[in-house]
Amino acid sequence: MNLRLLQTSCCLLLCSLSFTTIFAQDSSSLSKKYPKNSKVLYRTIKVKKEIGHIVVNIDEEQSFEYDYWEGDAILVEQEIYLENAPNSVFNELMRKKRYKISESFQANVLVLQYQGKSTKDLQVNYKDVNERVHLKLLVPEKMGVELKRKI
Repeated sequence: MNLRLLQTSCCLLLCSLSFTTIFAQDSSSLSKKYPKNSKVLYRTIKVKKEIGHIVVNIDEEQSFEYDYWEGDAILVEQEIYLENAPNSVFNELMRKKRYKISESFQANVLVLQYQGKSTKDLQVNYKDVNERVHLKLLVPEKMGVELKRKI
């Protein structure tokens, strides 16, 4: 009977040690690789033939890049990352269109206005939320691009 108790105890000890090593792994590397609150938004803007120039209005600290391609539309990609905020906050910001890009046509110019972080900084439970947004455009080769940063 003591042998059976010893076998059961050893088995339980071995199982608990294996579960501890499995669940005690460092997950910080995973969270850096796959941020919990991240989203990539895509949008296509059809451009009339008479439009030859694009003006992009964004904040001074906004991350932005553009490249040319052979297409006839503008492709917009926004990478949005939130750190120190629960999913519910992220979903609410998306619902309230914090990261909206508006477009207007003026003569032969298309003006893209990014309205994202122009609002106040975020805090959740008295902690600052690290918010990063990267904006990337693919622009038809025939168009010029002008960047205007708001101060």
